[in-house]
Amino acid sequence: MGKAIYGLSIPFENYPCWNYDEDGGTYTFERINPKGIMTDGLVGMLEGHSFDKQLGRTDDGTLDLYVNERGLFFRLIPANQAALSCYKRVKRNALRHCSIAYHIQKKDRVRIPVDEEKIKQLQALGDDKIIFQELRKIQLYEISLLNNPGQDGTFCTTDKHDYRLQGIDWERPIQLTKGKIKQ
Repeated sequence: MGKAIYGLSIPFENYPCWNYDEDGGTYTFERINPKGIMTDGLVGMLEGHSFDKQLGRTDDGTLDLYVNERGLFFRLIPANQAALSCYKRVKRNALRHCSIAYHIQKKDRVRIPVDEEKIKQLQALGDDKIIFQELRKIQLYEISLLNNPGQDGTFCTTDKHDYRLQGIDWERPIQLTKGKIKQ
């Protein structure tokens, strides 16, 4: 296979996405439930969430998705000028991360024991309000390449053999249909 961009668009481990509300002094940590990712059968890839910079789509064979216990991975085959330009920037490490766009169908506030250490660290800094949320159901419609991700742990690379991609069977992408993405 020729040129491709690979990456992790949704990490499932820990709580990779967080926000801080200065007015309320509240940290909100979010993670996406791996079993709750749904699509309408089409996911597009853009640069920087800009619809005038379309890089690929799952329905035209330029974007494949892969899921395992670590996250939702992708492979983009650059087939237009915008995608080729992004490929060059990813190759020279000038474009390094991903973001997603989705509609939230269901979310729950959760508190689990493994987060107690993180809670204590934040409270030691004087922040008493800490919320953990699990997005139980989302409808994914876009993945974007950019440098300021909303979730920690995302990445993109042109190296198919990058250690972070270990265990991905690039010959077996998931088949997108309306409804849940199957692991």
